[in-house]
Amino acid sequence: MSEATILTDPVDGIQLVNGKPYMADAKGSLVPVDAIKAADKLEDETVRKIVGFARDLSDQIARFRGHTFTDLGEFDALLEQEYEARPRGGRHQRPSDFLQHPHERRRMSDHPLAIDGSILDVTTIVPRERHPLIFASFDGLEPGQSFELQNDHDPKPLRYQFEAEHSGRFTWDYLEEGPDRWRVRIGKS
Repeated sequence: MSEATILTDPVDGIQLVNGKPYMADAKGSLVPVDAIKAADKLEDETVRKIVGFARDLSDQIARFRGHTFTDLGEFDALLEQEYEARPRGGRHQRPSDFLQHPHERRRMSDHPLAIDGSILDVTTIVPRERHPLIFASFDGLEPGQSFELQNDHDPKPLRYQFEAEHSGRFTWDYLEEGPDRWRVRIGKS
């Protein structure tokens, strides 16, 4: 029995077996190229092109992430060394916070809870802190009280969370529905 010589071109997926071109099918079996339909070849080419772009983008994101964490680590060390100051918010929150303008977003601790009849505008709150602030405000209400939530997108996920955690104990009334601002009256029943 003789050994086969196999050469693979990862760009177009063609494998040369003893000088004849083959491509692997979805199950990994080799199929002669001349037996593959033109539409299937085009689909394979398109998928390979997209995957190639995705790999390039993934590599670029990985480099960006690495540089970002390195830069932030050096910044934190400089703060501590030169100013004897520790970064606010802890290391785990730093990269996402750093990618936003500091005056555009505020922390939950900087924002008062909503009280009965007040307006809670969460568009100025860091997104990951919005739901905790809203639920803390809701928890502070007495039955029959409510506040107005203002948001920059439809707060449907928040409503689903309310339904899961406070089913039958809240009211939800849209006052304005987009496209740039949503206002919802949230009450405790």
